[in-house]
Amino acid sequence: RDVTGVQTCALPIFTLELSQHLVDSGVARYENGAWILPQSLQGLDLPSSFEQAISLRVAALGPMARLLAQGLSLTVEGEPLLLEEYPALLAAESEEILGALNELVAEQILVGRGGAYGFVHESMRVAVERSESSDARADFHRRLAEIYRASSTRASVVAAHHMLLSGDESGAFATLSRFIAERDEYWVRGYRFL
Repeated sequence: RDVTGVQTCALPIFTLELSQHLVDSGVARYENGAWILPQSLQGLDLPSSFEQAISLRVAALGPMARLLAQGLSLTVEGEPLLLEEYPALLAAESEEILGALNELVAEQILVGRGGAYGFVHESMRVAVERSESSDARADFHRRLAEIYRASSTRASVVAAHHMLLSGDESGAFATLSRFIAERDEYWVRGYRFL
């Protein structure tokens, strides 16, 4: 369906993102218990796609919030980085990280999930990940490998994953070798390995 020249593709999530853009840009305002919109949306600089709408939200983040989101976008599903591990990811003070985290939650980039935070949807995670340079991505993978390797409750296979993606192939291989030597079987989501 075409809404003022913007293809919504009947996706409710795009409609939500477009609505958020209208509020963020001041086009839509809430006053005295009612939403105020212009007579027409024609001629406004609206996102032309869902991807553009969420990319604009990511680009509007403050520097520390964007860095935190970028680091978290590289974590492995099912093995989230815990809140107490965030300072090691950014090498920043807790107050700075909490400010960035508050911004990410307020901007509806992240939501709380137990002792960790996750992205509101997979498309948001992908948009954040795409906003990183390859050098920054490799650096985050190095930091994530160290965090997961230092954690006694994490399987070292996750550390190996991040080592491999950081460019440390020999370290990843050595970590996987140790992981295999220490276990005689391993289960992931119902599948048995080894």
